[in-house]
Amino acid sequence: MSELASLAQAADEIARIDSAALSEALTARRRALRAQAALDSEKQELLAARERVESVSASLSAATDERSTVLDELTTEIARLEQEARERALAAQLAAAEAASLDEAFLAVLEPDQSGAGPAQNLPDGFAASGVSFEGAASWYGPGFEGDATANGEIYDPREFTAASKELPFDTWLFVSFEGRGVIVRINDRGPYVGERIIDLSQAAAQAVGLSGVGWVEIEILIKTS
Repeated sequence: MSELASLAQAADEIARIDSAALSEALTARRRALRAQAALDSEKQELLAARERVESVSASLSAATDERSTVLDELTTEIARLEQEARERALAAQLAAAEAASLDEAFLAVLEPDQSGAGPAQNLPDGFAASGVSFEGAASWYGPGFEGDATANGEIYDPREFTAASKELPFDTWLFVSFEGRGVIVRINDRGPYVGERIIDLSQAAAQAVGLSGVGWVEIEILIKTS
């Protein structure tokens, strides 16, 4: 009996030891699994971070390419505008040189023939009547616009004999008469945009014919022969 009791006691001790070892093994396994899970989670976070970095890098690259494209387009547009500005400035210089070379007779007030024959009988050398005439309301614009760019790229000078028309081509020469007085003007601007007015004279041209506000004028298109 004593032997059996000893064997039973030994078996219990072995079972207890095995149970403790198994428990420790299970605990160690759980710790290992948790560590592996944490490692896997960290790995996933690293992969996600790498993807974000690659995405940001791609976005920055695309933004850089887009910015480069926009800058190229902007540079091209600036170059085009500068070229247009140079061309307009050259045209304005040529027009100013041409106007400066005109004899004062071209810009002086012309007195229409009292017989009513019309401006063709009184034009200075270098101009001829076209036979195309019309009439309508006219106005004028003055110092308030001095220094502004005209529609054809020149700089408005109220002392020059010019005019604005909504339809006539630039550099069209006209003989404008008002109440028995006339003047030759050149179209270099667009307007007037008020009511039914057909022409806007420069201050000098308006003063030449005695137009102080709005008046009814007769206009004949001229042919520049020289």
